[in-house]
Amino acid sequence: MLWMIALALLLAACASATLPNHNTALYGFAYGIDPTHCPSLQEVEGNLAKVKPFVNVSQGLQLMLGLWVNNNPSVFAAQKQALVHLVSTSNVDNVIGVSVGSESLYRGEVDSNTLAGYITETKQALASAGKSIPVSTADVYYKFEAPVIQAVDYLMMNAFPYWEGVAISSAADTLFNHINYVKSIAQGKEVVVSETGWPSAGPNFQSAQSGVAQQAQYLSQVSCRAQQTGTKIFWFEANDEPWKGANTVESHWGLWDVNGQWRTNYHFGC
Repeated sequence: MLWMIALALLLAACASATLPNHNTALYGFAYGIDPTHCPSLQEVEGNLAKVKPFVNVSQGLQLMLGLWVNNNPSVFAAQKQALVHLVSTSNVDNVIGVSVGSESLYRGEVDSNTLAGYITETKQALASAGKSIPVSTADVYYKFEAPVIQAVDYLMMNAFPYWEGVAISSAADTLFNHINYVKSIAQGKEVVVSETGWPSAGPNFQSAQSGVAQQAQYLSQVSCRAQQTGTKIFWFEANDEPWKGANTVESHWGLWDVNGQWRTNYHFGC
């Protein structure tokens, strides 16, 4: 089962903690974990301590739970069973959501009807366990179709203008165009950005240039727009992930580097 961690306000992909500064310009960020190295409690606590000055911790630690979805129905069945066991045997008052799948539509591993069925099954399982927890799925902004929109309690969209080859000068506008598109099809349901970000290093992609300055610019502009519009946005991501490969842009999306140091004096909000 994938776990998502959030301090105060939460939800998002792979382990998320609410970040931003004192005016909560962003909703949270993704916190990646090396799949070949399970971190100790002390390591996790140390990483979360880095963002504590920027976090409203008045509500304590809150969690979003994630169920992995792929083209094997038995995987979802096992995940759902684990979820039911967890909510039936533990205090889940600090669980604020369940995400059924992460970009499973984008990967083409399930279709919309199948995913909608999994979401409905998850809702029913939670209700049978006596729990009222919102259920959604996270996917790229252009993959939501009617069955999934109808099934979720709110929509969680991923969007990366960098991977669309958009120049940094137009990146924030591009993101919010995507947000507005999803809002237009969301049937009045809330839209949360579960992943967006910009790399600090690595190869450029078309007109999109990686770099610390570009990352800082995108963060500043996106968090300001989020603050102005009341949009819930999770930043991808907190920490660089060197295990993804030294010569790939995938390793360089974090706000702190491989040594756990903030890369620059980032500005959150307007």
